[in-house]
Amino acid sequence: MHGPRAGLGLLGPPRERLPGNHRLDAVRGHPLDMRGDIDAAAESYRVAAARTAGEPERAV
Repeated sequence: MHGPRAGLGLLGPPRERLPGNHRLDAVRGHPLDMRGDIDAAAESYRVAAARTAGEPERAV
């Protein structure tokens, strides 16, 4: 299996694997966007930005 669905399957629920870490939420946003789930992608990016420690990470 390839594509966004396969990538999301590999990531699993980010909060369970790395609680409080912004990176998996940020990475999760991309395949959600690719499969057309814009609302879920935007939420993943918002959560990631809120969890970052500094402005440079939030800007990304």
